Amino acid sequence: MKRLISIILAGVIAVAAFTACNSKSEEPINNTTPAPTASATESAVEAPPKSTDPLEMITDGRYVFSFFAEGYGDYVFYFHFYPEMPVLGSVFYAGFANNGMNFAGTYKVEKKEITYAAHTDREGMISGAEPPMGTAPYTITFYDFSGNELDACGYDGEILYNDLTAIAGSGSGPVVYQHDTDSASKYAASYEAEAAVTYLDFVSPDDSTSTLSLFHNMTYIDLVNTMIEGTWSMGAGGGGGYDYTLTPHYAADIGAVLRVSPDKKEAFYAPDGGEDIALVTTAKDVSGGGEAAVELFSFTGAYTTLAIYTDSTYKFAFEASSVEEKGTWAFDKAAYQFSLTQENGNVITAAIDGDTHDMNLHYISVINEQLQDDFTAPASVWSVLTTFEPTTSAVLFSFTGGYTTLDILTDGTYKFAFEASSVDERGTWAFDKAAYQFSLTQENGNVITSTIESDTHDMSLHYVAVINEQLQDDFTAPTSTWSVLTQ
Repeated sequence: MKRLISIILAGVIAVAAFTACNSKSEEPINNTTPAPTASATESAVEAPPKSTDPLEMITDGRYVFSFFAEGYGDYVFYFHFYPEMPVLGSVFYAGFANNGMNFAGTYKVEKKEITYAAHTDREGMISGAEPPMGTAPYTITFYDFSGNELDACGYDGEILYNDLTAIAGSGSGPVVYQHDTDSASKYAASYEAEAAVTYLDFVSPDDSTSTLSLFHNMTYIDLVNTMIEGTWSMGAGGGGGYDYTLTPHYAADIGAVLRVSPDKKEAFYAPDGGEDIALVTTAKDVSGGGEAAVELFSFTGAYTTLAIYTDSTYKFAFEASSVEEKGTWAFDKAAYQFSLTQENGNVITAAIDGDTHDMNLHYISVINEQLQDDFTAPASVWSVLTTFEPTTSAVLFSFTGGYTTLDILTDGTYKFAFEASSVDERGTWAFDKAAYQFSLTQENGNVITSTIESDTHDMSLHYVAVINEQLQDDFTAPTSTWSVLTQ
């Protein structure tokens, strides 16, 4: 069961889909953290003054934005900036929508002016008005753990001007985040529930249940030999690599040193008093050599948005209620027929106006049928479909079947094939990181849900073809293969 425990504890990176009520029922609250009140004992011993240097203030407390939605409660969004550590640098965590969506990486703060555009509260953010602009004296630059720059925003010590686009979620901005250093903060529960975001993840090539996960908050879970939890520290290793010292929470447990290669793809696990064990990263290159998906064009709606992307996906959004839905699209060039396939398998087909040649469609939200909108795209906009070829998708991983194949692709689709009879079926896939639930949605809307074996932790599913119910196969993927879904 040790791998199952790892799955439960380490799979905390959730990509949440959450809803709030419409803008008329939202009641923005004061986003300024109340000043702490002095206790009777504090008068005897004066607390040391807090730093007023923004370069030092950033690691004290959190930077938070919150709003209240009637019937749903508080939604808390915050940044946690960790002090600098050797070699790795300074780590940040961004927890949005009560930690339902989270990001982690490294950051750098500099005394360098930057222009920002951010609202002062939720009411301004959903008003449709342009956010107020200004100049902040400090710049925070965000990076991923590989050192790639993600985004930057303004900061002045008391306020973080969040107009980030790469580190963002529904309802997270553009808006100001206030400095919260109150030890009894009303948001303390959200801070304490900070999700552990995977920093490094390794597995034994000889045993898929022997895993080691290091998290952004300097904690780890070691299942190489047994179930061990603890904290890690980092230093420079030989040959340009990195050495991680693993210190267990309990003295009776075995500590270790993890020697990681410069590219972080391989490692040697050296337990105290034991022999080295070779490990490999679970991370996979899913770029496929293709271009990143970008917006191809967008439809115009009354109060919601509908964007069409180059990787054959779309995004429907109602920002006022933090609704965001994704699915896939297809265009039949011969018939000039454009369609969307929603997460539940429902297909929405567009119509072309005979006079204006505008493309029109009526969208009904999956999450709430009361949320509907009419969309239009003029011919000058949608005509790009007549010459566009969708981004080539790469195989993320494959299941092993008896006589058919099942490939899971990076664009959110899958391909089932029985080559002997020239059968080729396509559909979409989804993975719930919180529940570790993988599912396929077939062309006819049927949903196939996988199971995870309690002993081996292999992922299994039974596929029944749409074209012929007699065509069936059982598929399996080992943990070392399907774990890429958790990244």
